[in-house]
Amino acid sequence: RIQISESYLMNILLESLRENPNVCIIEEKFIDENNQDGAFSARRLPILSFIHRNISSMEIVRFCRVNHIKLRNGYFLSEKLLRSRGVDADDGVVRISLSHYNTVSEINRCIRILQKMDNW
Repeated sequence: RIQISESYLMNILLESLRENPNVCIIEEKFIDENNQDGAFSARRLPILSFIHRNISSMEIVRFCRVNHIKLRNGYFLSEKLLRSRGVDADDGVVRISLSHYNTVSEINRCIRILQKMDNW
């Protein structure tokens, strides 16, 4: 039940971020036999990392913090991998971590806050 809730929330977030051509989601392709459409699988942790082509990860985190949304940026023990993908050494990625206690309203609020950023 927890996994279903987390997957549902993550799919809302993923759908929104994938609509923005300036957002590059850092993810391992994980499609299981029951999930051929690329939706977030319940077998993965509800953690999402991304970069934005026009806005630094630090600036995204700062903007969200001012608006009471808690995100992080950095390498998160994946420095070699992220460097190999051309991620800025000083900026890292934005990481969003969800849990079953998050709500659809909170996810939608996070999306709205991101969309308010200049150059989003």
